[in-house]
Amino acid sequence: MLYIRGNQAYKKGDLSTAENCYKEGLSCVSKVEASRSCLRAFLLCYSNLAATHMSLGRMRDALEDCKMAAEIDQNFLKVQLRAANCYLALGEVEGASQKFKRCLQSGTDVCVDRKIVVEASDGLQKAQKPVRASWFHIEFISTLLHEIFQGFKEHACSVEIILDLLGQCEEPKVGDFEVVIAIKEEFLQLEIFFVQLCPPVVEPKMETNCWK
Repeated sequence: MLYIRGNQAYKKGDLSTAENCYKEGLSCVSKVEASRSCLRAFLLCYSNLAATHMSLGRMRDALEDCKMAAEIDQNFLKVQLRAANCYLALGEVEGASQKFKRCLQSGTDVCVDRKIVVEASDGLQKAQKPVRASWFHIEFISTLLHEIFQGFKEHACSVEIILDLLGQCEEPKVGDFEVVIAIKEEFLQLEIFFVQLCPPVVEPKMETNCWK
């Protein structure tokens, strides 16, 4: 009954009431004393409590709920998927990838909900994006640094072009390597250095007079 009330409150957006209902339902019966049918109710309560905590932005609490649910039934993929999304929201891409992959590996079973497979596939792609972005930043920065110092060495370096390239370096995204952030800070120092060394030359405007 409390589980149903929790679901109704969750659908209405009353997350506080939903959380209380699920917690109260979990405290009614000890897992040691619970029958098999009650364990199913425990599983669903923990799973939905995790969803509630995720909606409240409490990802760590949601992860704990998922772990408790997994102790009851580790093959309940909805919980694995929610845990993966929690890891992803926390920027812990390795944990997220492992959970998403587990869902996909189980997705070969004809009984698995197709929605779970699709969401796990999309989630895995999102989890892998920061890694690819990190390597893109590192490769781009390495190439650019080489061009900067090579151009400076030959005294043929265009400051305007360098500053334009520096401006193309986006701020590292969530999950990027710390080295990218450190190199970005070095870039800011390089920008100041080049501006001081070679201030951009402003071309004089040509006057046009149709009467001359």
